[in-house]
Amino acid sequence: MKSCIILFLACLGIAVVNAEPVSPQAQLNSLLDEDLAAVFRRAPLLATVRGVPGYDDLLSDLSFATLERERARERRTLVDLRAIDPKALQDRDRVSYELLLDKMESAVEGQRFPNAEGLVLSTLSGVQNTMPRAAQITPFRTSANYRDYIKRLGATPKLVDETIARLRAVDPLLHAVVCE
Repeated sequence: MKSCIILFLACLGIAVVNAEPVSPQAQLNSLLDEDLAAVFRRAPLLATVRGVPGYDDLLSDLSFATLERERARERRTLVDLRAIDPKALQDRDRVSYELLLDKMESAVEGQRFPNAEGLVLSTLSGVQNTMPRAAQITPFRTSANYRDYIKRLGATPKLVDETIARLRAVDPLLHAVVCE
């Protein structure tokens, strides 16, 4: 059994050694694609507006578990970006690199202020604006669009609960005003 494992690991080592290195452009494109997917996961209404399939039945997930996963993704992305030599990139890719680098540095720096994550409600954004906006942007062309919208509506109580949880975590006084 032990020799089988050693043989298997040796084969993996050979496969890794023989793999061609990934170009800086390919690495950057992968990080950009991953970041855009994260944007759509964080803001499914944006995906609906842009016509990206697979998000029309979703609302934002404001849970603390999702927040922590997103923070970890931002930190990993920053490390992966810094491993790319920007001098190896062409003009357009270099601009994309710099923009994503700035975005990730700001995001990671912002993680020092955990109370900022409680800012999920304002006069311009929050659950009170999300649902009317969802009705405006949903393409009601097919029966599937209607089914997706109904699923989205069904997710509203979860969004409200997560909004309240975020507000409670930020300020106990605010919690008393909002929830009592």
